[in-house]
Amino acid sequence: MKYYENWKKYYADFWTRLFDFNGTSTRSAYWSVEITNTLIYAIIIMFISLITKTSILEILSMNTNNNLAFTLFCLITIAYGILSLALTTRRLHDTNNSGWWIVGTFIPFHIGDIVSIYVFILTLWPSRKNRWC
Repeated sequence: MKYYENWKKYYADFWTRLFDFNGTSTRSAYWSVEITNTLIYAIIIMFISLITKTSILEILSMNTNNNLAFTLFCLITIAYGILSLALTTRRLHDTNNSGWWIVGTFIPFHIGDIVSIYVFILTLWPSRKNRWC
């Protein structure tokens, strides 16, 4: 029951601090919200697949002739990414790293992929004394 109470608090905090790039987010708060949002994202993708009668693999590979499925997928993916920005920035602050690391994930030619992996590893670090508290 304690986990459920914490999850409710973390998720409510996520929505109230949606555009707050200051401060920190603990590891448990970050992962509770990320896992929940990923599950919601997957359910929405399945819903898009059902509505547009397009396979999930075609939607995810963006290899579909169905413009509605493609448009909905792009919109939900952009929304998911925007929702994660502030949370990830606060999580990086909690590990005593700058939130500007996220900008590196947008570098093309697989350099951004390497930076993304590094940022992912940074979010796994335990909380440390930092300058954002």
